[in-house]
Amino acid sequence: MRVFDAHTDALTGREDLSTLTQRLNDGHWDLVRFAEGGGRWQIAAIFTPPKFVGVEALAYALHHLARILEWVEQHRQRVRLILRRRDLTDDGRIGLLLSLEGASPLMGREEFLRLFFRLGIRCLTLTWNHRNELADGVGVGDAAGGITETGETIVSAGERVGLAFGGAPLSEGRFLGADGALAPARLRFSLQLPRPLRPPAQPNGRTSHCPCPTRGHCVFDLCPRFCRW
Repeated sequence: MRVFDAHTDALTGREDLSTLTQRLNDGHWDLVRFAEGGGRWQIAAIFTPPKFVGVEALAYALHHLARILEWVEQHRQRVRLILRRRDLTDDGRIGLLLSLEGASPLMGREEFLRLFFRLGIRCLTLTWNHRNELADGVGVGDAAGGITETGETIVSAGERVGLAFGGAPLSEGRFLGADGALAPARLRFSLQLPRPLRPPAQPNGRTSHCPCPTRGHCVFDLCPRFCRW
């Protein structure tokens, strides 16, 4: 079995990236154990903590992206970047698809989105738990709104360059644009559930809908403790 895993924080969470080429007794990911489990492709997140905003968020994400690119170059016989469709072939190396977890580093600016794309980012999670220029995260609570006008602009710009999008962890039921419509159907969303999985109804009683009901792709990235059957 070949595995495409939807999320790891290991490349930003570990201070010494060189250790990820070894079998580790701590941490949730390394090249050795991932390959032994059938892993071939991995979405690797660059997570920017909420304490960093504006230019500090941009600098934080660029710093970690630079570290990752250097690590990939040093270990190119074992790992490579996924930059285009043909990179999804299995050549024996681990393929990394780099993702921004939360759009704070973009500062709401299209030129920064294009910059990160040129540097190898291929997926963007709109929010983490907090609010940013694009949308509100699940941690905002009852005051959460939907995707902002700036968010819609960034999503449209991302579509034009071929970026994939993640909806996690947008506030529950907030896959709506500023006009109340569902997010564009052709977006690819990776959804992490913000609360335990239960029958598909929103708090207002309406049926929950996939944010991309036609032509798109949904990947549900489930945490076992969230599943109650």
